[in-house]
Amino acid sequence: MCQLGLRPLLAELIASPILNTNRLIAIVILLNLGGIVLFALYRGRVASVSQFEAPQVNATQEIGAKSVPTLAPFVIPDRPTAPVINSKVAQEIARLRSEAFNIVEDLVRRLKNNPEALCLLGKLHLRRGNTEVARSIWDYALKLDPNHSEALLDMGNAELLLGDQEKAEQYFRKAISSAKDPTDAQLALGKVLLDEGKMREAVEQLNLLLKRNARPAEAWCKLGLAHQQLGDFPAALTDYSKALQLEKNSWEAILGMQTAYRSLGDTENATKYTQLLSDPTQTNAGRTDGDRIDLDKDKAIEYFSFVSQTASNILIAAADPASAIATLEKANGVAPDSDPIRHQLVSVYARQGRDADAIQLLQSRCVQSPRSINAWMDLAVFCINARRLDVAESALRKSIELAPNRAEGYSLLSQIQMTKPNDAGLAVESAKRALSLSPVASNHYILATAMYHAKDLLGARRELTEAIRLEPSNQEFREALAQLPEPK
Repeated sequence: MCQLGLRPLLAELIASPILNTNRLIAIVILLNLGGIVLFALYRGRVASVSQFEAPQVNATQEIGAKSVPTLAPFVIPDRPTAPVINSKVAQEIARLRSEAFNIVEDLVRRLKNNPEALCLLGKLHLRRGNTEVARSIWDYALKLDPNHSEALLDMGNAELLLGDQEKAEQYFRKAISSAKDPTDAQLALGKVLLDEGKMREAVEQLNLLLKRNARPAEAWCKLGLAHQQLGDFPAALTDYSKALQLEKNSWEAILGMQTAYRSLGDTENATKYTQLLSDPTQTNAGRTDGDRIDLDKDKAIEYFSFVSQTASNILIAAADPASAIATLEKANGVAPDSDPIRHQLVSVYARQGRDADAIQLLQSRCVQSPRSINAWMDLAVFCINARRLDVAESALRKSIELAPNRAEGYSLLSQIQMTKPNDAGLAVESAKRALSLSPVASNHYILATAMYHAKDLLGARRELTEAIRLEPSNQEFREALAQLPEPK
């Protein structure tokens, strides 16, 4: 599935922004919804962003197209046994774990000799503490494809758990040379180099990573630690500050700031960060998934969602969308409250032209959670793009009833009202309401379009001018103003 950036998608959607209401509907979703659901459907093509974006997997060719060594058939290893615990939470977590194994083992049987499927199975065993079993699975994957970056990275992580840093380093270096996106492998290598005391090499590796991708907060923390170990405390402070900009509650970054300031003799700032460390609400210390996966039901559901989504992506990459849908449907039945599973199932339904199934799934969520604003907005957004405007309008009115002070509902409702010749005045009122709640450039643009449909060219020009003032680099707004007829 192809993810498009905001500006490229806007440029694609807009041919004549003032004159084309259907395209503007997609634009307002982009500009207003943020973390809510986003679809841009063009005759069966789906561009997914935010919550509907599926996790990425490495693309591979069919094994039959490669020269594959002769290997004994892969035998699915026994699952690890777990102690019997009588608490309801523990039983539910055990059920999720068992269902995750069911999904991945079925995937391995279906896609014989598929390295991605084997990597996922190895991760499940590693999660359950079966390090040697996981290594044997990844070793088989590497015999199928010696340059498979994910298997190399997984093997490196396993060697770290076994305490062999030298072997881990070798695997990570090979993964970097093989991966299309080496971010994870570069970060892993940087951490190994730190553990080995190779500070300058760690700095070099982490700088290479951050030059290409400056988003991982953990990479900035590790770079800060390397600079700190080298005695370059000002550089360390810069690194930790960048980490905190990306993840404001990073315990590692806060601790690094405290240590660096103390080393520089800055007691005042060191004390400030010491106070932050003493407040558990201000840091993410102790909140790693690995520590909580077998104790926290929400984390167990999150991991089950990851496994299910990854399995479905592997099936899609193998040109088996029917099995991908079946996998997601099964996962949705196991964890019906998982938004990521539902969002991905809706996305795959849409790509397969099964809009009715997607709408039914979203409607069932609304029935299950009638007070969920996001559930109604998800339904509304999908139906807008599927051109089921009556259903969309009904869902929007329900979301407005639940959240009368959220601008998104009114701005989308205005778009629907613009499609009805007799509702031009209502579209203007809805757009004005959205603007009063959120006076951003995009809402001025929506009001301008509503005014154009209501034949108020002077008002449309005024609102477009204000949109451009607020967002002067927006070329779409400027093109809209240039195409707007002069008032008579």
